[in-house]
Amino acid sequence: IIINGKSYKNYFFNEDNRVYELIYSGSDFTILKGFSVKLVTGSGNPMVNRSNDKYVKKESYFIRSGENNMIESFKLSKRSLNKLFENSSMDVNRILAYIDSSNLSYKDESDVIKMLEFAFSK
Repeated sequence: IIINGKSYKNYFFNEDNRVYELIYSGSDFTILKGFSVKLVTGSGNPMVNRSNDKYVKKESYFIRSGENNMIESFKLSKRSLNKLFENSSMDVNRILAYIDSSNLSYKDESDVIKMLEFAFSK
């Protein structure tokens, strides 16, 4: 499914059927973004400053890899991304130099997409 230029795909894994946003799709792995919604109940106490109920949307990242296409939790962090870069055909030092020269952030989703496209481009 494509909505507003973003691709979404339905995966059935571990007796769970969820829709994920495709962040990056490569030959060895796919980075996905999952969404969850939680109800935060209001309080009658005026000192708490939550008079109404509200829904809070949370985002979490996942990686789909391996021969059995397992979906595992994934953090947008320097450590986890550098582990992915080790599997790249490009030199890791060259990738890190590109990240430093372009002033890319490991926490920003659009910057992570740029890093992955650079590291795994053929």
